[in-house]
Amino acid sequence: NKNKIYQRGEFLWPQRRDLDFKVRVNTDSATRSIDEIPKEELAKAIAVLLQEGGRMTRDDVILETTRLIGYKRRGKRIEKRVEDAIDILNDEGAIEVDEDEKLNLQPDVDIDEILLNRIY
Repeated sequence: NKNKIYQRGEFLWPQRRDLDFKVRVNTDSATRSIDEIPKEELAKAIAVLLQEGGRMTRDDVILETTRLIGYKRRGKRIEKRVEDAIDILNDEGAIEVDEDEKLNLQPDVDIDEILLNRIY
């Protein structure tokens, strides 16, 4: 009513200027199912992994993203959700696939801006 919350799809977001866009990790006391994690947050996690770890195969990105967000195993739903997040980054031109089929983060891309523009 006061425009303090923005809804995109099934997720509620604070106003754009109030969003501190971080990757949140599941812990023993705070666990979210994969369906409760926005694809944009997963895309941010992937970007962080590629920025810190360099180029990786798609399978490695899925595995490392699964671990980063706090899951010990990756099932079909987790794989699909992370694949969707990779596709977001690819569609937005934030990553490229090189000749070795490895994903690379584009160096001059503002990931936060790209993902925030998808949300708001």
